[in-house]
Amino acid sequence: MNNFIYGIGDPENPYAINNLRLPFNFDSEAGAIVLAAALKDGTIHKKEARGYWFAYYNKDKENIERVKEAVRKVFGNVEPHESEERGEISYHTYAIVSALEKMGAPVGERVGQDYHVPDVIREGSENVKRAYLYQTVMDEGSWNPEGRNFKYPQAGALSLSELSEDDKKYLDELLSKEKEYPTGYTFYYVYLNKELVEKIQEKHPRIWEVVEESKPPFLEEELDMLEEICGVRPEPKPREIYTTTEGEYRVSWRVEISKKEEWNRVRERLGLPKDKHRHEG
Repeated sequence: MNNFIYGIGDPENPYAINNLRLPFNFDSEAGAIVLAAALKDGTIHKKEARGYWFAYYNKDKENIERVKEAVRKVFGNVEPHESEERGEISYHTYAIVSALEKMGAPVGERVGQDYHVPDVIREGSENVKRAYLYQTVMDEGSWNPEGRNFKYPQAGALSLSELSEDDKKYLDELLSKEKEYPTGYTFYYVYLNKELVEKIQEKHPRIWEVVEESKPPFLEEELDMLEEICGVRPEPKPREIYTTTEGEYRVSWRVEISKKEEWNRVRERLGLPKDKHRHEG
């Protein structure tokens, strides 16, 4: 029946899909871009009052246009609701959102959820893996024209339930630096330099164990693909502990490439721009 299905949704609905591309194929470069966008700067929202929709947040126009085009290639002729002020595009068609969820994109806040790189990517062709890594790095990475200081951070949830009261008290004492979000909320953080790490490991080893356990499972899977495609495998390191607006504790894990020859290999193999780039999500 797929050949006879022209669209999904009321033709008068601005979020309807026309000229449907059934079955939806995520085993493609476009599919890899859409899934990477959903797992990085995107979010699947599911709220009782407002429904079920997929939003992608990024102030880089090239990233926005790339994701919009990839969505069209995977699903058909469909346009998102767009807000340039917030750097947001959103899709309110159930078919799109449910497909992303079935492929492995988590619903709601990703940090703290146990999810992985989708099987269709991990088992896909080299081009599929390259497209996923390209979108991932364009969403999350930062670098300069000289190819140094490449950084790619990812957040993991820190489980306080596994800490003693003494450990929690010490952790709160560490979070002495404060910074204000644009919304006015103040969060607290501490940088994990070498001296502090050694001190934590000596005096509060359980805190450090919990920090290490916070490493997101998908991060190693992405680095497996990076090694396969580029022959480079940096070691992710916890760089910062910080609080959130909900009072939770997070660990910022960072992948860094400091050797210029390794960065050049990654840039060339993934087709990344040489110009300075910074995370704009």
